[in-house]
Amino acid sequence: GPFLAQIRRLGEITGGLHVSLAARQEQGAFCPEPISAPDIDRWKAGMTKHLTDVCHDLRALQPEQRSALELTSNNVAGLETACRDRFGDLQLLAQGRVAKVRHHGDYHLGQVLKTTDDFVVIDFEGEPARPLEERRAKVCPLKDAAGMLRSFNYAAHAALKQRATASATDIGLVKEWEGAARSAFLDGYRSVAKPGQAVFLPATWEEALQVIRVYELDKALYELRYEMRNRPDWLAIPLAGIRALVG
Repeated sequence: GPFLAQIRRLGEITGGLHVSLAARQEQGAFCPEPISAPDIDRWKAGMTKHLTDVCHDLRALQPEQRSALELTSNNVAGLETACRDRFGDLQLLAQGRVAKVRHHGDYHLGQVLKTTDDFVVIDFEGEPARPLEERRAKVCPLKDAAGMLRSFNYAAHAALKQRATASATDIGLVKEWEGAARSAFLDGYRSVAKPGQAVFLPATWEEALQVIRVYELDKALYELRYEMRNRPDWLAIPLAGIRALVG
């Protein structure tokens, strides 16, 4: 009901943010630039290096942790191969005249404030742990959209973790909520940032969704490493997200 209308509005605001950032033709630091083959190679190499590090950490988990997560050596190898294959979809950004632009850089539900009938986007510093040069770099802004979609997944699982036990009905309802939120957000985004008009989008929405999935996967790998280091009991959330994204 009203909640999904609000999430759709958040998608519109996000699309409008990216369209605005891509319109700063007069400022070199913001002017869109064509995505090149070296850009794609560099981004894929960074994702692959990150993937290798995460899988190394997974293999180093204690046996009881791997058992609880249903992780065998073959499982980790399979996930690593599937993720690497999925990264290949970034090549869709090298087709046509897709542009790279400035973006938010650390976009999730914690970076928007709810007003009476709208949202305000805050905190444009990017991920603080990353070098300033990297945070200022131009990329495909669909990376922001992927971050918000991962945030919906975390919100759903956080609700489940608040219950001592979660029934099959609870889990089913939470999955339905996440799916509805994703659809509403993406519908709102697409209504403002349109393929064929927005310079930072591939030629079709289907291709845009494939690129979003790559960025979701990279974000989930980041989350997985974070949880290994800070909240091991939350590891199942990003791991389930990774399995779904490559499934």
